[in-house]
Amino acid sequence: MWSDKDITYLKDNHQKKFYSDIAKELGINFNSVKSKAQRLGLRTGHRNNSRDMRGSNGPGWKGNNASYAAYHYRVGKNRGTPNKCEICGCDDKDIYYDWANLTGNFEDINDYKRMCRSCHKKYDDNKRVRTRFK
Repeated sequence: MWSDKDITYLKDNHQKKFYSDIAKELGINFNSVKSKAQRLGLRTGHRNNSRDMRGSNGPGWKGNNASYAAYHYRVGKNRGTPNKCEICGCDDKDIYYDWANLTGNFEDINDYKRMCRSCHKKYDDNKRVRTRFK
């Protein structure tokens, strides 16, 4: 049975919280909360300001144990798609550009430079030669 206090709580929080969270807090079944919200004319389903599931809030977040591809994906999501080379200055729309990691610190999204594939390959090859003879 719904008390006036429970109904007020639902009305005050239906845009701020998920119905499953409201159900837990009130000790009421999820379907009961959803049905009551519908009967009260409250918006059901996803909220406009839903939980931010990106980055470290996401269930698949691996932090520093992420894959090589995941590190580069993070850079692209945060810094955009490279469209010019910071080494040779080319900005030809018909060639590919990459985010090239500079020091091996893949976690730092600011440790990358925009490079065309040619400069990226030269940079990586030069880096391998330097580390091989240390």
